[in-house]
Amino acid sequence: MRVVVVHYHEIALKAGNRGLFIGRLMGNLRKATGGTGVGGIQKQTGR
Repeated sequence: MRVVVVHYHEIALKAGNRGLFIGRLMGNLRKATGGTGVGGIQKQTGR
């Protein structure tokens, strides 16, 4: 299984808009990987 890990430290600093930024990032990742056979994109919280 192939895995890509995306760290988004700068987004985590903007607590007021964090949900908006993470949602937009995930949407962009889905668009960028569409048709490439990527099984899924998921958000993991914590360290």
